[in-house]
Amino acid sequence: MLFLAAADTLAGVASVASKLTCTISGDEVNTTTGADAGKVLYQGQLAAAPAPIYTVPATTVTVVKTIIVVNTDTVSRTFQLFRGGTAAANAIVGTITLLAGYSATFDGTGWHVISDQGQVLGVGPAGGAGATGGTGPTGTTGAGGSTGPTGPTSTVVGPTGTTGAAGPTGPTGTTGAQGSIGPTGTTGAAGGVGPTGPTSTVLGPTGTTGGVGATGPTSTVAGPTGTTGAQGPTGPTGTTGAVGPTGSASTITGPTGTTGAIGPTGPTSTITGPTGTTGAVGPTGSASTITGPTGTTGAIGPTGTTGAIGPTGPTSTVAGPTGPTGTTGAGPTGPTGTTGGTGPTGTTGGVGATGPTGPLSMASKGGGSAGSKLWVGTTDPTGSAAEGDIWVNA
Repeated sequence: MLFLAAADTLAGVASVASKLTCTISGDEVNTTTGADAGKVLYQGQLAAAPAPIYTVPATTVTVVKTIIVVNTDTVSRTFQLFRGGTAAANAIVGTITLLAGYSATFDGTGWHVISDQGQVLGVGPAGGAGATGGTGPTGTTGAGGSTGPTGPTSTVVGPTGTTGAAGPTGPTGTTGAQGSIGPTGTTGAAGGVGPTGPTSTVLGPTGTTGGVGATGPTSTVAGPTGTTGAQGPTGPTGTTGAVGPTGSASTITGPTGTTGAIGPTGPTSTITGPTGTTGAVGPTGSASTITGPTGTTGAIGPTGTTGAIGPTGPTSTVAGPTGPTGTTGAGPTGPTGTTGGTGPTGTTGGVGATGPTGPLSMASKGGGSAGSKLWVGTTDPTGSAAEGDIWVNA
């Protein structure tokens, strides 16, 4: 049995709320009249946190005779009971584990566990761990997840392939006859340099390369420079001939001939031919030690037709040069602001140290008089002083 005084309490807690039903029975004895009333003191389900479940009334002593706790859940649960509080020091029984459907009973002689079949088992030490059960069947494989998003494009450029071998250089064509040089035109004034636009990062397509004309033989005799004739009209551009096959590269370098006079500049071609294969670089000839006379500058040929404007490239990420700073505007001067109030008078400075005394000499008008006048100033009164006057010669 368990005796409880007036205002004393019983408390309980379960591992989960509303699954363990607790019933407490006993007698309440009135300490004034001696009346003894047997009754069910409490019946309800324990909470998941420690909480009082029964409080003894005033002027009463309670005798607890039985406590029954039933696990109504389908899995094992635990419970614990306390008296006079819910701290560990107030526990009246340790944590008891009840299998599903089992109950625990306190009848005054101790605790007994009753199985779901009504068998009294008692509360003994915990048994050893049972053998591990066999592995259950493997569950069905879940459906495959959706394909993840494509990763970002790589910023690493792959290695450049090997450059193919250069094709053989074709034979040099015959040099054409030297045309007459037209008169030199007046040089126009140079236009101002416009601002540099942003550099385009997109290259336009390369136009078709025109055919190369035949080169005439190089003259070995330099004739006198004749009078420059008038500039003749520019003839129409002839049809570009097909480029002949490239011949094998020569292994013998001939002597460098005398440079012929420069022919007039033809009109600018508007058709760019395909870029031919770069030929092998020949050996460099010896430098000439004789500088020929500078020929008269030929007239500037007419400007070719301006080609169509290509598509605008993307905005450059390189900033162009900063333009010159504009002239500062000479706006009118704003009105003079209101004069601020006079600030407070500063603290008077300390008196400076007395300077050294300069050399002085006393002077007086001779005579036996006791003196009748003291002259003030640094000027010698000379003849103005009377007998007995005194002054200072500074």
